[in-house]
Formats: sequence, C-alpha cells, structure tokens
Amino acid sequence: MPGWNKPSKFTVSRAWDSTEVESMYARFHPYKSGPGRCAIHYKATENGKTIAVFSFKPPAYGSAYKVCPVDPHSVVSLSRMCAVPKEERETKHISKIMRKLWGLLPEKYRIVVTYSDSSCNHTGYVYQCSGFTKEETVGSAFYVNSAGARCSINTSGKVNREAILAGYCCLTRWTLRIRDESGARI
Repeated sequence: MPGWNKPSKFTVSRAWDSTEVESMYARFHPYKSGPGRCAIHYKATENGKTIAVFSFKPPAYGSAYKVCPVDPHSVVSLSRMCAVPKEERETKHISKIMRKLWGLLPEKYRIVVTYSDSSCNHTGYVYQCSGFTKEETVGSAFYVNSAGARCSINTSGKVNREAILAGYCCLTRWTLRIRDESGARI
C-alpha cells in the first residue's frame, strides 16, 4: 500500500483547548463524549490539523492499587483516545503516536492503565501494538443519556437519574510500565 512505509510527519503536544478535544470525542469516539474532568489532554497534529486526541486522569484508587499496590499514585489512566479516520491522516498507526506520547507524561507516572470495550468492537489491538499487557476482562452494564452519549450511573456520589441502561459489555484492562522505580523511561 502506498504510504505505509513513509515516515510519519506528526507532532504530539499538550492540548490546551478542551473545546477542540471534546469536539473530537463527539465526532469520532464511539461513546460520543469526553471523559469529563481530566488532568491532562494531548493531541497529535499533521500539517496543522489535529488527527488524534488523548486524555489522561488518575484512575479510581482501587484500580490504581490493584495495578501498583506499592505506589498507586504512580498510575495514570488513559481515559479516552480517538483519531480521525485513516483516510484523513498520513499516520496510519496510532500506536506510533502513543509511543511518542509516553515521554510527555509527567515523571510521577510510571504505569499507564486503560480499558478496551467490547460493546464498541474495541479489542485492544492498538494497546497491544503500543506495548500494553492484557490484564483481566470483566462484564459490566453501560448507560447512555437522552442524546445517546455514554454516561455514568453515578455522578458526584449520586445516582444519575438521566442514565438509561443501554446494554452490557466486556471491559478488558491493559497496563503499560513507562518508567522504572527511579523514574527513568523504559
């Protein structure tokens, strides 16, 4: 295929404009929504156009503890990511962007945790190509709001009365160690 062996001409940087990030998720992510409040957003650009966005935030403490009981605060969650369709970008492999991204995360983070969702035909292939290790799979119900966007059944400690049960899925946890105990990149 033409272009597969061409060097990619993308850059990765912090995304300071959350409106742009939310717009990308609304257009290209299967959940049709962003991750809510996030600690850090990044974007990949080609020729001045945003081609992918990534959002990180601290995971739930229990999840972080399960991944790293010695230092749960060293775990960060890749909460959402999405990209424009392949036809609209030169970089065909999102895993190339992700490998560059790890060096931009704050040094306190040593482990990245993320999940693939079977209800969206998300098998975790991109995570596997990026060096993640498949950990465990659990069944879960999922909810949407009246607009059809994914939402949580609990919001700010209260039951979200707008949440509509939409179905069930299998969530698979993936982990990636990006730094050793001293903070050096792996």
